[in-house]
Amino acid sequence: MHSSVTFLTDTAALAAYDAPHSTQGLKMKTNKFAIFAVVLWVVSALVFGWFFVKGNTTAIEGQRDAIVLQPAERELVLLEMRGLLISTQGILAGLDKKDMAQVAQAARASGMASAADVNPVLMAKLPMSFKELGMSVHHAMDEIAQDAEAGRSSADILNKLSNTLTSCVACHAAWQLKSE
Repeated sequence: MHSSVTFLTDTAALAAYDAPHSTQGLKMKTNKFAIFAVVLWVVSALVFGWFFVKGNTTAIEGQRDAIVLQPAERELVLLEMRGLLISTQGILAGLDKKDMAQVAQAARASGMASAADVNPVLMAKLPMSFKELGMSVHHAMDEIAQDAEAGRSSADILNKLSNTLTSCVACHAAWQLKSE
């Protein structure tokens, strides 16, 4: 009987000894996994951030930098640029006729609302300076629409449009769109 009591006591002692140690091992494994997951997340965020700022570009010897896009993405960006030109022409035609409703309508067509549904994958491929110039132009178009609706003078609106076109010129001087 003594040996079975000893066995039960030894088993209970072993179980009591093992319980905190096995929990500690599980905690260490969990901690290592959590640290690995956090490090992986940070590295992923940094890589995405780097691509978000840099975009998918390549340097062209002695020329503008090229933004490399899929053919459909390139066409979408060019379509948006053509829309900005159409809006600019509509603003100028409205100013010439002193039709501020036309000015507002033409400007609003290329405002921030027109840039709201852009594919995030496409946005990630565009370099930060390109995105900043583009967003400044869309924002300026909204301001031109507001100025026209508020009855600002044609000279004020022309001045704002001229400043906006400076961003367009800077963008076209710096970037070229290439298909992959």
